Amino acid sequence: SIDSTVIERYKIMMITIHFVQLVSIWENRIAVTFTQSTRRLFPVVEYTM
Repeated sequence: SIDSTVIERYKIMMITIHFVQLVSIWENRIAVTFTQSTRRLFPVVEYTM
């Protein structure tokens, strides 16, 4: 029926959004740790950024 199709699409959409959010969170964490380690190695980077 139409209702089940809508529900399936909604589930897929929610899972996709949740997955994208998780990926972006991990990307942010990696970027933060990378930036911190880079700043420790190169103090000049912090000045230019």
